[in-house]
Parts: sequence; C-alpha cells; structure tokens
Amino acid sequence: MNISQALAAAHIFAALPPGRNINAEELCQQIGIVNVLAISGGRKIKNGSSVIFPVSNGYFVTVTLNVWDLYDVKLFKANKNKAVVKSEWSNVGAENISETAYQASCFNNYV
Repeated sequence: MNISQALAAAHIFAALPPGRNINAEELCQQIGIVNVLAISGGRKIKNGSSVIFPVSNGYFVTVTLNVWDLYDVKLFKANKNKAVVKSEWSNVGAENISETAYQASCFNNYV
C-alpha cells in the first residue's frame, strides 16, 4: 500500500460508523477468493468492524459488519484529502455479500 492509499484509508475509516468486530479472513471466504481477486487483486485493509478493498482509480469498497450481524457495503471515491460515498448497500446478508461486493467494485457499470 502506498502513502496515498494509506491516507485515503484513514479518511474512509474515520467516515465509517462503529459496528461489530469482523474477521477479515472469514469475510473473504464468504465473498470467495475469486471475487476478492476480482475486486482488489487480493488486497485488503482491516480495522475493527470494517474491511477495505482498494479497487482502482481512487475507489475503495468497504464492508462493515453492523450490529444486526448483517453487512453494510459502501463504494468510496477517496484521495489524500477526503473520502466521498458514491454508493451504498445496507443490511446485506451473508448469502448476498459476494455479489454485492463485486457489484460495488464495478463502479463504471453499477453506479
């Protein structure tokens, strides 16, 4: 991760609401390794209740485990100064997290 990605991740984590502690490896298994590779090339950043997948061109997909044991997925456009939510999906079940995270990473087609 380069410095600009680290700064963007810091802005994104500051913008996310608190949630339950998340196991990043279990989330990646639920999403599927092929989809994780398609979303971010296997890169992930974990912080407490959220996992960030850096996509490309300054876009990041965040997956947060909320208090109802469901996932909130957000697509951020970030740079070193700020992070803006471009799209979001709330209360996504484990059975749909794979498709939702992949759709979020396809920012040209779905947003």
